[in-house]
Amino acid sequence: LVRQNFTKSDLGRKKGEAIKERILQIQPDSKVIWYDEFLNEGNVSHLKDMELILDATDNLETRYLINRYSYKNNIPWIYSAAIDSYVSSAAFIPGKTPCFECVYGSLSEDNEESCSLDGVLITTLLEAVSKQINLAVRLLSGNEIKTEINHTNTWEQNVSTLDFSSLQDDDCFSCNKKEVQIIPIVRITCRGQGKDIRLEKTDELESKIS
Repeated sequence: LVRQNFTKSDLGRKKGEAIKERILQIQPDSKVIWYDEFLNEGNVSHLKDMELILDATDNLETRYLINRYSYKNNIPWIYSAAIDSYVSSAAFIPGKTPCFECVYGSLSEDNEESCSLDGVLITTLLEAVSKQINLAVRLLSGNEIKTEINHTNTWEQNVSTLDFSSLQDDDCFSCNKKEVQIIPIVRITCRGQGKDIRLEKTDELESKIS
């Protein structure tokens, strides 16, 4: 509750439902559409009419999905991630900047830290949201967006930037809008900790999964 815009009366409700109601309380004329679904290859087309995508996800698999759909359909998206006291944020704009995949390559979930294990400071989350909204307002109002990733350590109050304009990968699937084969994912959860395991796609495996 202290980290997000909810109250005690929201306990037991889904976040999407609660935040939709809160937005409409602030601005009744807003049009809010909420999909009670996990984003995947089958429903990513929900994003097709968007002017801008804000990434509020918490895993790489979904971010790669957003990135590929974004570049295939020429929709800019803003990345933001928070863990412990660290924040990363950047705007990825099709036709103007290298994409997320160009920058991070084949990074897997195995390399990713977990908020459930490492925690996250409330000030870190506020910093992440602030940077993301600032980028969104700049982009939507036609202002210049730097091709850089901003890294902030809110605890140490250190800020650094990485210019990724030279990281364009000519063979990148996302930038070249190539079709990517869907790879089945098995999700294993133990004591609240989840792990995604990639499997090579074969006819036999596909048949067993079916």
